[in-house]
Amino acid sequence: KQQHIKSTFVFSRKFKTVPQIDPIFIRGSAMDQANSYAISPKMLEAAAERVAAYPGKLQALEMDVHDLKFDDGTFDQVYTSCTFCSVPNPIEGLRSLFRVMKPGADLRMFEHTGSAFFPFKQMFNLINPLSSINGPNVNRPTIANVEAAGFVIRDVRHVYLDVVKTIHAVKPQSDS
Repeated sequence: KQQHIKSTFVFSRKFKTVPQIDPIFIRGSAMDQANSYAISPKMLEAAAERVAAYPGKLQALEMDVHDLKFDDGTFDQVYTSCTFCSVPNPIEGLRSLFRVMKPGADLRMFEHTGSAFFPFKQMFNLINPLSSINGPNVNRPTIANVEAAGFVIRDVRHVYLDVVKTIHAVKPQSDS
């Protein structure tokens, strides 16, 4: 049985992979409309062919996650893919997503995070200062950041050790 979703926001640092996000997250649901985000015109340009080939309605936009140009409560669901390692202020970015989501809306994330396991934790601690200068922060506490932004965690699944994971969270029915 398919669940119809009216509006979806897909947020991906690697924008050209957006249409491939469906098999990861959207099993059993259909998107009537999707809006996708990119941080630069070059990313939009690189994604143009995939956006055009997308089987539904997909609008690609250049936007900063800290300053989303959508009304409050616009989206039924939000998906992120390998994104929040590179957002300058991840909690504020997540709060911005929270704002544009409807109460009860789902947040589904495919992200890499820091690790609690030896030797990965130590290796990440060593490389993070260099990595985060021009690239991703490899030690982000993404689950804690999602909770700090106001979401309720429903499920976390580890894809590779405790580093790569899917996170399912929900915006509470009431913001209070």
